Amino acid sequence: MAKKVKTVQMLSPENYIRTKARSLPIHECLVNSDWKESGIANVMVTRKHTNGNYTFAIYLVDLYCLGLKNSLYMFNKSEPDYRDKLEEMKSMNDLIKIDYTLAHNIIFAAIEFAGDFDFEPHKIFTDVTQFMLQEDTDDVELIDIECGLHGKPHYFQGPNDNSAMTSRIINQLERTAGRGNYYFTLIKGDSDPFKYKDNEDDEDEFDDEWDDRMSYAEALIMFEEHKADFGELDKQQIDLFLEAVEVLFDDLVDVDLREKYYDNFMEDLDMEIWSEDLPVELLGLTDAEYEKADLITAELMPIMLLSPSENKKSFQKIIELKDTYPECPFLSFLELTFSDEKEKGSAEFEKRLGQYLKQHPDYPLLKLLSLIQKNTNVKVQATESKLLPLHTLFSGRDCLHEIEFQQYIVYASLIVLFGPDFSRIAAFEEALEDLDFPFESMKFTFSAITVTKMKIVEGSLKK
Repeated sequence: MAKKVKTVQMLSPENYIRTKARSLPIHECLVNSDWKESGIANVMVTRKHTNGNYTFAIYLVDLYCLGLKNSLYMFNKSEPDYRDKLEEMKSMNDLIKIDYTLAHNIIFAAIEFAGDFDFEPHKIFTDVTQFMLQEDTDDVELIDIECGLHGKPHYFQGPNDNSAMTSRIINQLERTAGRGNYYFTLIKGDSDPFKYKDNEDDEDEFDDEWDDRMSYAEALIMFEEHKADFGELDKQQIDLFLEAVEVLFDDLVDVDLREKYYDNFMEDLDMEIWSEDLPVELLGLTDAEYEKADLITAELMPIMLLSPSENKKSFQKIIELKDTYPECPFLSFLELTFSDEKEKGSAEFEKRLGQYLKQHPDYPLLKLLSLIQKNTNVKVQATESKLLPLHTLFSGRDCLHEIEFQQYIVYASLIVLFGPDFSRIAAFEEALEDLDFPFESMKFTFSAITVTKMKIVEGSLKK
């Protein structure tokens, strides 16, 4: 009788870090030398494998207010690769070696301080890089790390913090710390960078310091004067016009409802996104068909790389591939997606979509395509339509491919932007801005949001 061959299941880098990183010895810990003065600590924690390679994580820590702002990790790197990364970091910061206990305390002190004001650590820390650190228990010596300014949170607006993010952070400090119990410093332009404001001394100056946008009256005049010739404005005028739209639109938004929607969107949309390869989950194959995944991917990838001008060629190749692998629902989705634009929405197109849905009733991309078709021609929904959550459509998935995510955003945009709830529109835009997905298609989504807000403002002024 032949012996059974034991299959070794290789862990992904993420799962390895989650389950085994703490068993690796600490190699070294580094931090920027000015972390106490600047209140910003770039902490690096490195562990060494038995094969001599290194896995390390970097933690961007804001000790003044926001806590663990960002994190990244690199897995199982050779000595030369590790040294190259170290030199790259040293070229940007004067790094000093510290012991692990201090590194641990810097990170967790900032997280605890920020948590008092409802600021959560970055999702990469929560999902992966926290497991590069020891558990935060009494086993780790406690070191007193000063956080905040005079014990109060102090928000410094970063160069990449847009107005929506800044507004949300200050509103959150208003709610959690209370006026007079925090500080903030905003970017005022190159001529006057980081002008300091201590709002404890003069609470009445809060709005003057923070909200230096145009007044409602100024916005109204700007909008009425230029809504008809918006397309002819220069860049500076466009910026002012869009600011006017924001001021007028914000006046229509319920702040409490916006925060509620925002929290829901952030919880649902905050998911790891793949941008390379074609995972088996995207192909929609059953367990019994997994062995075909590599074959399908090998033939499909060259088609996916064809330019948009070659859509007809792509369509024909997908049809041929679908004939070979009729059990793959992703190919059915692609066939419909690459169909001629004139055919989409036709009776024949709807018939094919219905047939494919019947063949693959649980495949999310076909469900989404059906939902998009149903909502494409809806100009305005009289009542608030239910938006199926991302996690419901992709139940049981920890990661999505960007094709899946982008299809969901198209669907969500149709539901949210054509709905009557302005607070939901505002929250949807804010969540997408804060999640900062690096997809080209997001530019179109934000443009659609802007156009929708302009129409809403114009409609409200006519009433």
